[in-house]
Amino acid sequence: AQMYETATGRSVDGVMVIDPAGIAGLLEVTGAVRLDDIGVTLNGSNVEDFLVLGQYEFAENEREDLLEAVTEQTVDNIVNGSLPAPQRMAPALAPAVLGGHISAWALRPEEQELLELVGMDASLPVITEPATDGFAVSSNNGSGNKIESFLERTIDYRPVIDQTTGEATATMTVALTNNAPTTGYPDDVIGNIVDAPTGTHRMTLEIFTRIAATEIRVDGEVVPLFLQTELGYFVVNRQLDVPAGETVLVDIDMAGQLSPGPYQLVYRPQPLPNVDTLVVAAETGGGSSIWSYEGQPERRSILNSDGISAYR
Repeated sequence: AQMYETATGRSVDGVMVIDPAGIAGLLEVTGAVRLDDIGVTLNGSNVEDFLVLGQYEFAENEREDLLEAVTEQTVDNIVNGSLPAPQRMAPALAPAVLGGHISAWALRPEEQELLELVGMDASLPVITEPATDGFAVSSNNGSGNKIESFLERTIDYRPVIDQTTGEATATMTVALTNNAPTTGYPDDVIGNIVDAPTGTHRMTLEIFTRIAATEIRVDGEVVPLFLQTELGYFVVNRQLDVPAGETVLVDIDMAGQLSPGPYQLVYRPQPLPNVDTLVVAAETGGGSSIWSYEGQPERRSILNSDGISAYR
């Protein structure tokens, strides 16, 4: 923002969102911050662990002072320090930006266009290409705690596609594993405000798909399906409790229509402490493989028979 205002003489009107992984990217550029009260230096390699879990080892008033110190020093380094040239900043910040850990929205269309061009908008992809499928899975904490650090997700997607007509069916299994302990951390981390047992992860799970859901099951039991739409996607949501040390399976059946043509998929990951494992196996109605993928993409991606590439 400071660099933009200096260059153009205009103020910046917009919003920037930075999570702990984004702060780590910033410290790679601006330099470390020193917390003298506890004798700790935070840099790009350890600040994320401190912000996600380490800070909760301290009393509330002390913790707030530490967070204030981290914020003030980081901002001071950006505003008053000597930032490196863009050629050095871009490689340091790119992983956090492309993973959605630093995102922004600008009021002026020309500025927003730049954010979209560099992949800093972190938006839900709007799909206009023919024969293109897409989905995103979002889990939002409803526990009033910081338990996401212990969540691991595996998304298994099995589309069956007629590439000549675009007719499509699919199944998706989202495995939600809560590795949180029931002791060893304060209530801010593993307690909750919903009167659930300690270590429980209550969440609202939202699944955005291009092919409409026809049935949803939680641990094998059929549950009510409420289907909504957003930006060309069908959306199902469900509130879930995942107990400490357990896995909850959410299965969705889908059926619908894509455009004819070579099948491809746009995947939008959610920026979380732990990267999702994604498994996709696309087949024809006769059971022949179209293409498959297994990995942990951290940025919006296009998957097709040529492999995986950047959405932007």
